[in-house]
Amino acid sequence: MPYYYDLLVNLDDELWEYYEWEKNDNLLLFKKVPFIRVNELIMKDFLEYQVSLDKEWINPYINKAILKNNKKMTGVLFASLKEAIFFEFDETGKVLGKSKVLIEDWNNIYELVGERKNESVLYEKLEKIAPRLEFRKALKDKHFLEIEINSLVEKQDKSKCAYIYYEFFGKNKEDFKEMINELKEEIKGPYTLKMHEVVELIKMTYKERL
Repeated sequence: MPYYYDLLVNLDDELWEYYEWEKNDNLLLFKKVPFIRVNELIMKDFLEYQVSLDKEWINPYINKAILKNNKKMTGVLFASLKEAIFFEFDETGKVLGKSKVLIEDWNNIYELVGERKNESVLYEKLEKIAPRLEFRKALKDKHFLEIEINSLVEKQDKSKCAYIYYEFFGKNKEDFKEMINELKEEIKGPYTLKMHEVVELIKMTYKERL
């Protein structure tokens, strides 16, 4: 069984690009992981669909991924000529987490891919993954703003709503419902630097209360 050595992964339900990884993510360092080359069709399915691996197919790979602390896990590093993905799965083939790889690992993996032949993988395609159109930071900031706006509605906090509205649009408005609707429409649009600035301002107001 071929292995790849010294692999850092970021296990999550979402496939984050390496430059979107954060220090509080579920980062795991493996001593070695099983390594399989796959064709581009299989890799495309892995990128675009939730998948379940065949129970019999995964048997040879159970507990073959070894962490640096020598803990055993069930996982495989799949790689094509264009992409590499690590899957952690249970004994039934259910995917528990997945990760892309760091650029330095990809450079090493690409060399190994050239030395291997494509292998077959038995899996089932489940639901299609909705395409992610924005970076992780944008999604987090928008989610923060959604929570904040919902909180304004719940508390009927007109004063804070007016403050946030002014920071977004540079003007005042009296009607609470109109302000809320315009704010909701604003964060549905493309991510902007203004959204990030407003998020930071709101966070500062929370820190000032401590």
